[in-house]
Amino acid sequence: MDPIEIPVASAIGRLVVIACCVLIVWAVLWWWWAKFTIFLNTVSGRTLRKPETKNIHMILGFIVYAIILAPAAIATFIGVGIATTAPTLISSTGVMGTTFACEGLPSFIIFTCSTPFSVGNRQKTIPWNEIDRVECTSRDDGTISALHIHSGTRQIEIGSFAIRDLRGAHDVILAHAPRSAARSCQGAFGAGQ
Repeated sequence: MDPIEIPVASAIGRLVVIACCVLIVWAVLWWWWAKFTIFLNTVSGRTLRKPETKNIHMILGFIVYAIILAPAAIATFIGVGIATTAPTLISSTGVMGTTFACEGLPSFIIFTCSTPFSVGNRQKTIPWNEIDRVECTSRDDGTISALHIHSGTRQIEIGSFAIRDLRGAHDVILAHAPRSAARSCQGAFGAGQ
């Protein structure tokens, strides 16, 4: 069997996603850092606070700044995940991959990623005879956007910006995995297909 390599994204896809993530992080931090520095100076007492400002306002300020920083943190996780995740490899020994996968939704602009931080998310191999379940997610047009390979507590997720339809990989996996591992594909809202 010739190995099948499924990257998380093509080179151009990686470049676009990483550039967007950097832009989001830069924009949020550019706005956030100056305002947060003023806030910290007020909290620490270096700058006098207005008489009507109470301690509860300071606590709420930390919460608000944490919420504002959230998009930058999420963009960082996705960017690092896209940049560092090795391709999934389907070979004669089994499936080798991680639990980080991205899949494009019906429009190419909208996507979703699982386990957003792949640093420390080491690749694992699940041999063919150890596969317990093969699950998939399908779109309305019948194409498969994501695969989930389970073996006990181990899981490998396959999703790709580079390959829109993973039916070929799904067929290869089902041909080599035990028959009992096959599950019907789930649609966007969990309906079997």
